[in-house]
Amino acid sequence: TTEVNPGSDMSLAARLAVAGSIVFMCALLGSVCCCWRLYKSTPGDGDAAISDRSHDPAWAAVTLDQLNDFRNLAKAELGLDYVGATMHDVNSRILQPFCDQHRKCYAQVVNVSGLKHIDIFVSHAWAENFDEFVTAVNAPFAHWLVKPNLWICALALVQSTDPDLVAIQVGVGDDPSHAPFTKALEQVDKILVVRNR
Repeated sequence: TTEVNPGSDMSLAARLAVAGSIVFMCALLGSVCCCWRLYKSTPGDGDAAISDRSHDPAWAAVTLDQLNDFRNLAKAELGLDYVGATMHDVNSRILQPFCDQHRKCYAQVVNVSGLKHIDIFVSHAWAENFDEFVTAVNAPFAHWLVKPNLWICALALVQSTDPDLVAIQVGVGDDPSHAPFTKALEQVDKILVVRNR
């Protein structure tokens, strides 16, 4: 005969109920986070809201997947030169012609149907190896269920050979408080600093 201990069954049942509740709450929290991200990343009602967002630098972010797609584009465009390419190389050979063609920054072109709002401001040096930079940006978010939108200056600003346009965008003019860098930083809680070796 097998004896049944009601206390252990209740304990097991209670543990299953708690585990089920935790799973449910995690799923609910994940859904809320996803809905919030969709709300933040979807243009508002009317053309005025869309126009305002296209002039607000904080709405020039890219997703982590879009950064990785851009890395694949750079690999294809640069070929054998990709291995040693820096952000300067990627900028002059890919981003400047792209921005000249579209008259917008990369982030606004790839997100034309729904601009992405900044979650993380990425600070880095342009002399770094581009592939190492992308790998370093991916690393901290490897275990995040909802990946953040990234503000990376090379993708968030119109890249140009015109020094006056560059000066306006990086804030070397009379009032840096109006520079896109400043406006983006005002709307972010987190900054990722990428060190190069």
